[in-house]
Amino acid sequence: MSTTHHHDAPPLDGIDERESYARRRVPRAVVALAIVAAVGAAAMVVRTIRETGDQADTAHAVPASSPLPLSALLNGQPSDADGSVTYLHIRTWDIADATRDVLATYDEQLWWHPDGSALAKRCLVIEPATMNRLANQPAASCPPGHRAEPGQWVPRLAGPPSTDRETLRRQLDAYDTGDGPEHVVRAVAALCREHLLDPRQRSAALSVLADVPGLKWHGLTQDRVGRQGAAVTLDTGDPAAGMVRDILLIDPASGHLLGYEQIAMTPPPGSHLKPESVVKMIVYLEGQWAAALPQ
Repeated sequence: MSTTHHHDAPPLDGIDERESYARRRVPRAVVALAIVAAVGAAAMVVRTIRETGDQADTAHAVPASSPLPLSALLNGQPSDADGSVTYLHIRTWDIADATRDVLATYDEQLWWHPDGSALAKRCLVIEPATMNRLANQPAASCPPGHRAEPGQWVPRLAGPPSTDRETLRRQLDAYDTGDGPEHVVRAVAALCREHLLDPRQRSAALSVLADVPGLKWHGLTQDRVGRQGAAVTLDTGDPAAGMVRDILLIDPASGHLLGYEQIAMTPPPGSHLKPESVVKMIVYLEGQWAAALPQ
């Protein structure tokens, strides 16, 4: 990887794209992110989540009985699925994709049917690293996509995510089999890259998260596209070997996952990363059920 120059990004202000996640189409505008290049081995630093609201100043442990004050909203709701095809639209960035003075993100769309047919599209979108959002930038590269015939595409969790907390906890091993609490958080983030959870499944996922030791609630904040979300974080590691923070942003009205970020709060010894460098980011832009795959 090449070494990047350091840039200061403007704060994440004035974002108009505030579409809700659940069951609504988000405009195909490129998502708003505040990302700056960092000194070191092609590292890029994303401004930490800007906390807003009265609860944002004090982090506290998430109570096991009420994962995010969301379970009560979700329990008892019927499934909102109205089609057999799952459609997911996300934006991703990983430190492995960092390049000199530019911000390279991937706009990913996935349609898949339980019979194993699927269509996956992945477009590269490049912006100057100093920009605080990526609205309406054309894709630098957008291949036609990969189409899988029935039986050719299998998600890591082949069956539906369970509505039972303990069963879902075991199912998460399909995405991350580590023993530490951070692996549960990362597995939930990975699950939502392949599955669109209905209300009961979302409630089960939040209940699983509520049992994660060390998870802290930070109140409401804005995500990278200006949507309001509930922020929870988990810090793992130690100062000598390196501290990592995992962040989940969750829609307080629906329980949908809005975003996931992984930050090197204290990089390990010998690393060229600056403190608080974001090394991975996912923005969950849209999710819905459809009647059929696009032709």
